[in-house]
Amino acid sequence: DKYLYKIKLSDVETHKIFYNKLTFIYLEMPKFNKDLDELITKFDKWLYVLKQLPKLQNRPAALQERIFDRLFEQAE
Repeated sequence: DKYLYKIKLSDVETHKIFYNKLTFIYLEMPKFNKDLDELITKFDKWLYVLKQLPKLQNRPAALQERIFDRLFEQAE
């Protein structure tokens, strides 16, 4: 259930990376299915909030970090 893809452009013939400093990041949010008790990294928590925000009635304990304060204030 991979949901994060880091893509670099490469030459079709040689398969060498065209420009190493350019990376595209794609997220398949429907595939992100972690529950609150499975959130470990801040990245996990951000993805959870972005996906679940419309459904959240209260701010979960796992998301009581300062980094989310403004997000939840604006969401209210």
